[in-house]
Amino acid sequence: MRRITNVSSAMVRGAARRLGIRSPGAGRGRSSGT
Repeated sequence: MRRITNVSSAMVRGAARRLGIRSPGAGRGRSSGT
């Protein structure tokens, strides 16, 4: 299941960067579910 994690991380990172690097915690929080 490492491929799914990689894809998810890439998508989250890309979305976070597109939305704005000023909110990096938002992307990580979504993955963790915090």
